[in-house]
Amino acid sequence: MDDHSSPPSLSDVARKMKKKEKQKRRRAYEPKLTPEEMMDSSTFKRFAASIENILENLEDMDFTAFGDDDEIPQELLLGKHQLSELGSESAKIKAMGIMDKISADKTVKVLNILEKNIQDGSKLSTLLNHNNDTEDEERLWRDLIMERVTKSADACLTAINIMTSPNMPKAVYIEDVIERVIQYTKFHLQNTLYPQYDPVYRVDPHGGGLLSSKAKRAKCSTHKQRVIVMLYNKVCDIVNSLSELLEIQLLTDTTILQVSSMGITPFFVENVSELQLCAIKLVTAVFSRYEKHRQLILEEIFTSLARLPTSKRSLRNFSSSLLLENNTAFVRPNLTLHKRRKGLDNCLEYRSLAVVDQDVLITNSYETAMRTAQNFLSIFLKKCGSKQGEEDYRPLFENFIQDLLSTVNKPEWPAAELLLSLLGRLLVRDSCF
Repeated sequence: MDDHSSPPSLSDVARKMKKKEKQKRRRAYEPKLTPEEMMDSSTFKRFAASIENILENLEDMDFTAFGDDDEIPQELLLGKHQLSELGSESAKIKAMGIMDKISADKTVKVLNILEKNIQDGSKLSTLLNHNNDTEDEERLWRDLIMERVTKSADACLTAINIMTSPNMPKAVYIEDVIERVIQYTKFHLQNTLYPQYDPVYRVDPHGGGLLSSKAKRAKCSTHKQRVIVMLYNKVCDIVNSLSELLEIQLLTDTTILQVSSMGITPFFVENVSELQLCAIKLVTAVFSRYEKHRQLILEEIFTSLARLPTSKRSLRNFSSSLLLENNTAFVRPNLTLHKRRKGLDNCLEYRSLAVVDQDVLITNSYETAMRTAQNFLSIFLKKCGSKQGEEDYRPLFENFIQDLLSTVNKPEWPAAELLLSLLGRLLVRDSCF
């Protein structure tokens, strides 16, 4: 693919990822098998044996005695292939739905070991170290760093696969492990992946600060090292699984602030369509479960938009044909689910099967979506009406309207109609005063 080829549409990326997920599940297990038969499978036996082997080797070690600043003993660090297998096998066990068959005590111990393996690569910079004497030494140094970073990614995947498996006991939702996964993901998105995929995030490796725009364009290439692509795919899986975790376990406000920030940033990065799709799920999960964070999320989006360089404010990363823009693509999915549920409420067949509680849930969800949409549009209009310093939101609002008009008849964006309808009412109301 050359530098001038159009980016894939969000719909194409979504279909591709959905197909990939179906293939993964199909390979993972035969759905007609009983839990007992699945526990007798080679996949489960291999995973259980790996767990037993890890715990047996570290039986006498107190792995909770080491803090963030302490050097992690080599005995606690699992091997490259061992972690890679744990990551892939845990995904299969999760799909089979039998992770809970492993005792909670063993699972908790393994999670604590995985936390130390995540910590090992959670803050390692993958930029070339120009203090080395030769280019070969630099490459060797970077290969070693990337191996540790990749191992930590596999540890993250294993931990998050365990925690998001069905019917898991409360004991597995260990706050330190969750925070470590988020810390790792956020750091390597910002310092490893964004600079590789978007030249705006690159810094001068010689210590000269940010590269000039001309230098960034000159260094920009669509070719990525295989290890970077692998890391990108693993991080996408981690972000996707974090959205599942939010549906299962309530997290602290401090952790949710970190998750929100991590989920919003990808919408202002180019060439990361798959990650943006995962980020939509992540921030939507926060938006739906943590009501008091909704206003903070909207404010952070506006602040991030205002800080964008002029050249990026009109970018439409998801699709050239649909003219979808990052900020619009985030707002609509937060309302889409509620609108679809309201549509079900009008379906005669559905109503004949629905109970009163479901009707109440649907109505309340739709009303919540309406309030959220109205709040968002009111804030946006207010910011357009009062220029704050050098920040001018009017061009952003024009792009937002263009996106809504471009997608109002597209089935994958059903909330566009709701937003346009509400916007019309707000404009009519304001014009009367």
